[in-house]
Amino acid sequence: MTWTLTTGSLVEQVRAYLTGITDGHTRRQTSAWVRAWDQLAPELEAALTELAMQAVDGRVSRADVIRSVRLQQALEQTVQTLSGLIDGSATEIIDRLLDVVDHAGAMQARIIASELPPAGRNLVAGWSRSEPFALDAIVTRTTEQITKLSYPIAPDAAMVMRAELVRGIAVGANPRAVAARMVTNTETVFNGGLNRALTIARTEMLDAHRTAARMADQANAELLNGWVWTSTLSPRTCQACFGMHGTLFPLDQPGPEGHQNCRCTRVPKTKSWRELGFDIDEPEDLTPDAAAVFDAFSPEDQLRILGPARFEAWQAGDYPISDWATKRTNPGWRDSWVPSAAPAA
Repeated sequence: MTWTLTTGSLVEQVRAYLTGITDGHTRRQTSAWVRAWDQLAPELEAALTELAMQAVDGRVSRADVIRSVRLQQALEQTVQTLSGLIDGSATEIIDRLLDVVDHAGAMQARIIASELPPAGRNLVAGWSRSEPFALDAIVTRTTEQITKLSYPIAPDAAMVMRAELVRGIAVGANPRAVAARMVTNTETVFNGGLNRALTIARTEMLDAHRTAARMADQANAELLNGWVWTSTLSPRTCQACFGMHGTLFPLDQPGPEGHQNCRCTRVPKTKSWRELGFDIDEPEDLTPDAAAVFDAFSPEDQLRILGPARFEAWQAGDYPISDWATKRTNPGWRDSWVPSAAPAA
C-alpha cells in the first residue's frame, strides 16, 4: 500500500460525505423533536397544574397521579408522538441506504486505484449493483438493526416518565412552579429518546457504508493484502480510535468496528507494485502516523483525549498508544473497540 495525496483526498471525501449525511439527519431530527415537544408541553403542564392545585395537605399521591385522566392522556400522547418521531428517524436513514452503499463501493474502488501505478488502475473492479442479493442483505440487516434497537425507546421513556410522576409530588405553596419543574424533568427523558435514536441511526448507517466498502474490497481481493483502520487523528478523536489507527486486518474482517458514532474508515491496502507485476519503485507512503500526530498536540488536548490517569501513565511511558484500545463484546449489537483502562499503579 502506498498512501498518496490522492488517497488522502479520497478518504477525506468519504468522511465529508458521511459527516454531511449524519449531521443533516441530526439537524432535521432535532428540529422535529423540538417542534413536537413545544406542542406537547402545554397540555402536560396544564394537566400537572390541575392535579397539583387539587392536592390535599400539600401533596399529590401516587394514586392521584394514576387516577388523573387528563394527565394519563397527556402522557399517552407524549409516548405516541415519541414513537412517531423514532419511526421518522429510522425511516429517513433507511431511505438513504442504497445511496450510502453505492457511495461506499464507488469510493472504495477509487481509493484502491489511487494506490496503484497508472498502468495498474484498469485492474480495479468498478462498483456496480451486479450483486443485488448482497446489496439487499446490507439494507435488510441495517433496517432490522435500526428497528430492533429503536423499538424499546418509546416504552422505556414512558416507563421513566410515569415513574418520575407517580412517586408523588410535594406541591408546597406554588403548584404552577411544581408543574413546570415536572415538565422540565419529563422533557429530559423525552430528549433522551432523541439522543438514543440518533446514535442508533448514525451508527447503523456508518456500518452499512463500511459493509459496502468491504464488498468492494472483496471484489478486488487479488490486488489487496487487507485493509487498514484509519482515524481522523484530530483533538476530537477518541483514544481508542488513535490506538487502532494503522492496524492491518484481513479482507474478510468487518470494520472498522468502532464505538457508537465512530467515523473511522476502512482503507484498502494494496499489494506492493512488484507483487502485482510492476517493476517500478513505489513513491513514499504518506500514511499519517498516529503517535507522531498525538505527540504534536498541546498537553491540554492530550489530557482531554486520555483523561488524567491515562495521560499520566502515557507521560511515564507506561501506556503506549498500542494499549489505548480494547475489544468489548456487546450482546445484541456487535463487538467494538473502546478506550482501555489506565494501567494499574
